[in-house]
Amino acid sequence: MARIRQQHPQNYTSTGNINTEFENILRYINSAEIGNKSVAELLDSIFDDGGDFDGVVQVRLDTTAGLQYRVGTYATDTEGWLSIADIADIRGAAGSDVGTINAPIFFNRQDVDLATGATDIAYNFEATTDSVVLYLNGILQAESTYTISSAANTITLSVAVGAGIKASVYSIRPSAISNYRRQDSTSVAGQVIVAFVHADTEQILVYRNGILQQTGGSNDFTSSSSTNTVTFNTALSANELISVLTIENTASVRVAGLMTEDKYTDANGFITYSKLALADGEIPVAKIATLASELADKAHISVSSSTPVGATDGALWLDTSAAAAELKFKESGAWYSTSPDTSLPVPTSTDALRYLRVNSSGSGFEIADLNLSSVVMKSSKGAANGVASLDATGVIPVGQLPVRYSAAMYPVYKSGAVANGDVHIMRLWKQILRIDGLSVRCEVGTCDVILTVEGSGAGSTYSVSSAGSNQTFGTVIQIDATTAGKSLDILVTNASSDCAGLQVSLSTATAII
Repeated sequence: MARIRQQHPQNYTSTGNINTEFENILRYINSAEIGNKSVAELLDSIFDDGGDFDGVVQVRLDTTAGLQYRVGTYATDTEGWLSIADIADIRGAAGSDVGTINAPIFFNRQDVDLATGATDIAYNFEATTDSVVLYLNGILQAESTYTISSAANTITLSVAVGAGIKASVYSIRPSAISNYRRQDSTSVAGQVIVAFVHADTEQILVYRNGILQQTGGSNDFTSSSSTNTVTFNTALSANELISVLTIENTASVRVAGLMTEDKYTDANGFITYSKLALADGEIPVAKIATLASELADKAHISVSSSTPVGATDGALWLDTSAAAAELKFKESGAWYSTSPDTSLPVPTSTDALRYLRVNSSGSGFEIADLNLSSVVMKSSKGAANGVASLDATGVIPVGQLPVRYSAAMYPVYKSGAVANGDVHIMRLWKQILRIDGLSVRCEVGTCDVILTVEGSGAGSTYSVSSAGSNQTFGTVIQIDATTAGKSLDILVTNASSDCAGLQVSLSTATAII
């Protein structure tokens, strides 16, 4: 809609054309309005107050479309782009093919601390070119335990995680390595061999239940490209997850004019013999000129059943005169054995659990039975499961003697009426008394009794009646009065009004100190 017009065209009376001219100008200005914005408003959106250009212009490099631009404000990041140059025009001319170089297979690492119950992990990757490897707390996860979505940039776990779980995610670009493969399998009980097709030029990673294994006969596994197998050094249990990944193919490292050091040299930086092609006679003479003289200075070894003739000091002799050959060396004109064990007697199956000793003449060794009948180990004296020691007088110390007890019965009788309170039995001194039972009876009425030591209850409370009761203690009451006197009493409770004639007998044993 036009936002400018003549308000009073009839006021222009100097000439009849003025009104028409003004109307033409207004129509021109109105035709320049866009989006209900005047020319001034449109200019203000692309120029600042100083008249300098200040419009919204964006430029990007699209890996597919090439160099692009757009002017203005858009609702999304994908609208309004116009191409300046195709990607082929800005890459330059194609180069020459000099072979192949492997790129890193693992990249784009991301570590995430997962919340309890989480199932989704945010992760950006290219589905068309990348594979995803997931570790939880350093344990490789089977591909069947998660799904991936490049559209949503997420990894979704099949089972929610617990507390304290850290996820580590890697991208693997199979195009960076020749013939990348991954194989997940489940073992059966006792299985040691896992089939996996691979070449001797391929390096592999083997995981057992997500734990990276170490190759080698004395470690976790060995592999064979000739049989296409991975062999574990210990048998697998049932339902163990075995994951095998190829991570390098050395056959693809082929670069003309370049020598990749880790493929041509050993750990010390020296070129290996397998990488050398030397024709006969190509090693300089200067490198081997002293070889003959140096060999002449080295030790010589003779193999015979008789002493070598003309041998000098430093010479070696493998003496084959005995059943077991013996290596000897010559020093100061005499031959000395390098294996003293050859002079030892050869044990047989009948010598099991026997020992080696010097014979009675001191001239050699012999195998004999071990006789300890007259020997007592010093460490066994006075020890548990050992033997008793003796004091300076030849007597066994008191502390090593067993505790002995003398049994006795202590009867207590309170005639007449029995009321609640203490009934004194005895005061112990310089002895250890053990009580293992009691017999109680009232001539008339009922009451309850409990033994007390120094006023404190010991054992259980027992009911007393005219029927009588005999009790054997489950836990023996032991009173140690060796250093302080202690009073033994009976505490009567819940005595009936007619209770009379209390009879108590204690079954005891006194330790003999």
